[in-house]
Amino acid sequence: MGMREAVGALALHRPVMTYLRAGMAQMRLNTTRIAEDLADNVVKPAYCHDTMRLAWERGARLASSMPRGTVLTSLTAPVLTGGQTISCENTNLDTMQVLMACRR
Repeated sequence: MGMREAVGALALHRPVMTYLRAGMAQMRLNTTRIAEDLADNVVKPAYCHDTMRLAWERGARLASSMPRGTVLTSLTAPVLTGGQTISCENTNLDTMQVLMACRR
């Protein structure tokens, strides 16, 4: 089974938060297009700086890297001026939930 088929088999719902497409630094609202993008994320380049700049312009002040690792946190920190970046690698789940709740 390919990535598109695997993602296509998932029950998707309209996101409660804005989904930003890292491959083109664009917003996505349509669940079908989000699913396609998630499948493509594995094989297409991501534009982290441009995507995080778009998120910052839309008011994002908290970015979290999931799953483990700190690469995205490191790439995001210089762009998220006045914000905060956290990583699952260094932050427990309870702390992440509190930080996310405070930033909504």
